[in-house]
Amino acid sequence: MGSPFDEQAAGAGEPGKSTSSRRPGAYAVPFSHLAVEFGHLCMEDFLAGRESLTRQFEQVRPWVTAAGEAAAKRARISTCFLVDDYCTRFSTPGEVIADLLPAAAKAGLVIDYLARESGCAVAGKVPLAELVESRIVPDPAPGTNGSRPHVHESGWLCNGQRSAATTVDQAMAGSDLVWRPPEQNGARRHSVLPYLAGAHPSMTSGMSVLDFSDPRDTAVAFRDEYTPSEPIVVPDTVEVFRTAFDALTRSALPEADSVTLVKELIR
Repeated sequence: MGSPFDEQAAGAGEPGKSTSSRRPGAYAVPFSHLAVEFGHLCMEDFLAGRESLTRQFEQVRPWVTAAGEAAAKRARISTCFLVDDYCTRFSTPGEVIADLLPAAAKAGLVIDYLARESGCAVAGKVPLAELVESRIVPDPAPGTNGSRPHVHESGWLCNGQRSAATTVDQAMAGSDLVWRPPEQNGARRHSVLPYLAGAHPSMTSGMSVLDFSDPRDTAVAFRDEYTPSEPIVVPDTVEVFRTAFDALTRSALPEADSVTLVKELIR
């Protein structure tokens, strides 16, 4: 990764003289194929001291080693650490980093980047969490009767089912209880849209078209923008979105070819 600043020589307006100005520059860096989170610790964990942090990292190290061996050195793996400072600002970044990095190094680990949970809520004047929440459309899980609170009330901001049932008799289920992964409603695999497809209607913003099983319910379209957008329900306008989406689907690689392309890029 290059320096965050570029050196640029610019004429100062006087013969034979120039000044050197520094301006922010953007540099392309490869994305990681896998991100490993070393920890998600709260105030109490940090107050326990650096040795406690080292023990946490020593517990994580076998999993990190296994991830590296599974990738067989073909995948780029990044490491991160999440600081839970949203509810309580218990220290300063300088003090936290001064404890984290030596503790990780003592356990034989390297942290590539840090994330602050408070930064996921608000960044500057941008309410990130509210922007994400405003785009979530409640979708009851298949087989339910609608009595479950929708995602904005439950806090489970995902349209689907958790990894385990939340029933009162779960503790008495014994060894017959089998873990199952979380399920997303209407989950589908993704297809890669190659650069060779050229310009397309979704270059400036994403789009979504929701259809309903009941023919009496009108289809709804959404435009993904920086600020929350209102649902589009005018049939002719929804049809424009549907036509654009169908064109993108035809231009995208088939599912099998998309998987092959991703595997080749990993190698």
